[in-house]
Amino acid sequence: MQRLSALPGAKPKRPWTLPASTPPEKIPEGYQQLEDGSWLSPEAYQSILRQSQRSLPWDIRKFSNYE
Repeated sequence: MQRLSALPGAKPKRPWTLPASTPPEKIPEGYQQLEDGSWLSPEAYQSILRQSQRSLPWDIRKFSNYE
């Protein structure tokens, strides 16, 4: 039985982090450099942002929705 490595038409999954040793020309667009020199993907950044907002008390989350 054959297995597909990815669903047809699906984008290949990008790594969420890249090491600091990654050459600048190999850094995909949208990645952000962290203090330690490594790189964070936009998907990872959004995931961390969502997780951090969920960890806030409910009243602060409610208030931040109005900004």
